[in-house]
Amino acid sequence: MDDEAAARQQLFYGITFTIIPSDRITEEHGSEIRQILSDNGATFIPLLQDGSLDQVTQLTHIISSHIDFPEYDTALDNSIHVVKPTWVEQSVIKKRLVQARQHSPDPALIFQDVVVSYGDLPDADRDAITAGVMAMGGMYSSAMTKLVTHIVSLTEDSDKIRLVKNLKLSTKVVLPHWFDDCLKLGKKISETPYILPNPEILEPGSFSNRRVENQPDLHGALTAVAGLPPRMTPPPSSPGDPATPRKRLNVFAGKKIFFSRDLNVHDKLARTLADLSEHSGGKLTSVVEECDVYIGQYRDGSEYIDASRAQKIVGNLSWFYDVITRNRWMSPLKKLLHYPIPRNGIDEFKGLKISLSNYTGDARSYLENVITTAGADFTKTMKQENTHLVTAHKISEKCDAAQEWNIHIINHLWLEESYAKCQIQSLTNPRYTHFPPRTNLSEIVGRTPIDIGRVEELYFFDDEKSPHPSTGAVKIPKASSRKTVRASGTAVHENGLVPEQRTPSVSRHVSEKENEAPPSTARASKMKAAAQLEKAAVDIAAFEKEKKRKGGVIHGRKRSSDEGQDEKDVSAEGSDDEETPAPRPSKKQKVKKETGPQEQMPVRYRMLTTGDERWNKKSKKENEDRKTLRSLGIQVVTDPTECNLLCAPRILRTRKFVMAIASAPDIVNTGFLDYALKNKTLHDLGTYRLQDREMESKYGINLAESVQRAKDNNHKLLRGWTIYVTDKVAGGFDTFKDIVEANGGTAIPYRGRTGVHLPRRRLRIDEDPNAGLESQNQGGDQETDFVYLISGTEDEEVKIWQVFRKLAEKQDLEARIVKTDWILNCAMAQQVEWDAKWELKEDQVPGWAQRNGE
Repeated sequence: MDDEAAARQQLFYGITFTIIPSDRITEEHGSEIRQILSDNGATFIPLLQDGSLDQVTQLTHIISSHIDFPEYDTALDNSIHVVKPTWVEQSVIKKRLVQARQHSPDPALIFQDVVVSYGDLPDADRDAITAGVMAMGGMYSSAMTKLVTHIVSLTEDSDKIRLVKNLKLSTKVVLPHWFDDCLKLGKKISETPYILPNPEILEPGSFSNRRVENQPDLHGALTAVAGLPPRMTPPPSSPGDPATPRKRLNVFAGKKIFFSRDLNVHDKLARTLADLSEHSGGKLTSVVEECDVYIGQYRDGSEYIDASRAQKIVGNLSWFYDVITRNRWMSPLKKLLHYPIPRNGIDEFKGLKISLSNYTGDARSYLENVITTAGADFTKTMKQENTHLVTAHKISEKCDAAQEWNIHIINHLWLEESYAKCQIQSLTNPRYTHFPPRTNLSEIVGRTPIDIGRVEELYFFDDEKSPHPSTGAVKIPKASSRKTVRASGTAVHENGLVPEQRTPSVSRHVSEKENEAPPSTARASKMKAAAQLEKAAVDIAAFEKEKKRKGGVIHGRKRSSDEGQDEKDVSAEGSDDEETPAPRPSKKQKVKKETGPQEQMPVRYRMLTTGDERWNKKSKKENEDRKTLRSLGIQVVTDPTECNLLCAPRILRTRKFVMAIASAPDIVNTGFLDYALKNKTLHDLGTYRLQDREMESKYGINLAESVQRAKDNNHKLLRGWTIYVTDKVAGGFDTFKDIVEANGGTAIPYRGRTGVHLPRRRLRIDEDPNAGLESQNQGGDQETDFVYLISGTEDEEVKIWQVFRKLAEKQDLEARIVKTDWILNCAMAQQVEWDAKWELKEDQVPGWAQRNGE
């Protein structure tokens, strides 16, 4: 056999590739991949020195863990495969080239990182899930290998699962419900509530709002209005330290950048933009036809239209700043608010009044901005005139009110996709009304890209559509000369030719078909993606059909009710963390078709229950009882800060009970509830007033006096207080944060840092004219000199006590390290008191001195 024939038999013969480095493809990993491919017949083409791709059309494969590089659309247009390193690994294992699509890094393929295998699951369910997974970029493995990421099973009775446990593999064992919920939403959600052996979705009890700590999908994309430009040198680590130069920027290497006049930048900012462009390897131009990148604020004006038709990269200033900050390329189409916005909003959003529930932090800010940018009115407080409520889950006071007021309740996907498609989406689409149990949809906010096809149709498709005058270009000072290397993969648009007039580049690896024109613009990649989804739709349809089969997919094991109301002593159940709806009107609200118009009883009591287990695992009974109570004027609520009636079997130290006292509610025993449900009428509260002398004596409180003080305090017992809490405290930081905030204070986690500023509490009457009746319950003026740290006695917590004391001393304060009992007593008694029994010291911790050589 000659050398040529031998070469042809190599696994990767004829493949020409390059590798895009990233966090997941390190230099070492990249070298290994290159070696494997080269040793098996492939040809490597390196990146240019500035990090851009050379000879794009000569490639057959691009190895990358993401699609955020400028030449991605060009690659798709030329049928060049963009694959993850797993494509190489799997091809070597199977000794043949595996399907590239199953290894695509495209985030639209939500299961692209999933390799599924099965445990205890019926065959029909396996077939249905396999179809859905493979349609959305995942893979199936019959054998248990180290590449398997998920085992789907109804129980842990499986050899594969036993192997996972014995070898301590990272493979996740999940219920089939997870795949069903992911496919319904079209997004990959957290597996946590579905993981065996104790999946949360099968547990009784009310929903616990899981806080989403980190939301990388939103970083740098919260608003379309650009903030301050990024610094070209990072800030010094401490005062007096010299600033170190920023790592060399090259994200715009070889790109000519055009800034539109609609950005309305002043001269100083214009010079800054020039410097940023130059430092990041770019070059400025004042001629839109010459640019590679167009930066503008609005989707109008001749320059925007010309740049868009010529397939330039079009983004706004927020996108420009974000790309430079990361020094990593990403498409401005990937984030809704990174693309120029409609100047006057979207017509169909005009007149809508939209409120939010259960979204917090960055997710809430982002959705507020999408609402206002789309042209709707965002309302912080929900009222009856609201048209829509966008919520992350359906357990909240706002959701209860929305149902009562017949306001549309949808998840954020409706809002994002309506904005992305420039058109209000149908509310009948089940994706927008699906709320997976025990899941906070905040975790998937920000994953919807701009639908550039719809934008093209509405804003720059037809030559006749140029309704707005030219906005012109920003006058930017001429940058100093700098040699730049233009990426050979960047299209050059000669004489202003429109895309249809350009001669397309055809990959040498694509067979030409008679009368079939190769794609010529980035629009082809969208068409190709649509074709792929159309192909995938067949598999998804099979999945949807199969899961409706009796016993199919999610019905192999009955789902237990998760609607119970009980909670553990000082539990870590999350709070709603939102504004509450306006009080219910007392006029007629609902019409029953069966019996004609009926007057709805106005809400008299907003009742919170805790410690009562009558509805655990009995969701049907709970719904019926809630309707009965509502007909009597009682609205069952879940937010302790909004109740005016608290029902419990005894005095408890649950989060709900402790928080609710701050609302000064009437407090009754469960006999009140028993009587109301049995007799369909309300009895005098006094008959069922909660009496619990034993617990009052144990906790050192008088419940009636506590409620009276709570009325005086009006949720301001801790107004002006900043209380620190350790991360490891029993019950969790969030529990005590909720208790402190319910009483008007601020809770901050403390992790042992020395540079923290400890604010001094100032609430003396003579210094604060706004201090009210609550001041008499705040422990006196001497409390202003103390700062509190609530802690447990784990070693990690004890280690930071002395650090906290020294920090307080430096700021002329005195630290008190206290047990959780201190804040619980304050909240339940509704007054700040001090007793040495609540203080924590190292000599009280068993074995601490011996473990630390003291």
